Amino acid sequence: MKNQTMAFLRLAVMILILSISLCSKLLSQDRQLTDSLRNALTAADYDTSKVKLFIELGELYRNSVPDTAFYYYHEALEVAENIKSRKFIAQTC
Repeated sequence: MKNQTMAFLRLAVMILILSISLCSKLLSQDRQLTDSLRNALTAADYDTSKVKLFIELGELYRNSVPDTAFYYYHEALEVAENIKSRKFIAQTC
């Protein structure tokens, strides 16, 4: 009985360590992606490129930080309205 308990605890610890390492790897990939999108946004020359980048950033933050996603969608909507693009206006809603 004691051996089964120890085996269960070892398994639980291994699963915990594995899940933490996977989560940290995923978060670092998301940070790299958001950083590269933000850098591309500052370098974007065309309004259509800016709208696409704002929408993509909004989608990245949609489930994790909704208020930040709302900010990016709002920025995309403003640019889309300025260029009178119905397609992009629809994507921001």
